[in-house]
Amino acid sequence: MGLWDKLRQSRGPDSYFRYRLRRESERKQAEGERKSEKDASESRREKADREHEYEGRYARELEGEIERERTDRSEETDPDR
Repeated sequence: MGLWDKLRQSRGPDSYFRYRLRRESERKQAEGERKSEKDASESRREKADREHEYEGRYARELEGEIERERTDRSEETDPDR
């Protein structure tokens, strides 16, 4: 068996070279999936935080509007004016 045959054999479908390439590809794919899931999870958390902040802000604004309406009504019905 010549050197050329050994080189060709070392890159055949059942070779360690192919096995290593496949394993590296699987590792990179898994790593990419983990990163993608982490990014998606962080995005969901940020969205939930933002929504929570918006709900609090909306509740405070609504409180303020209700209080202003009560003040306006009491001023309208105030007999001293």
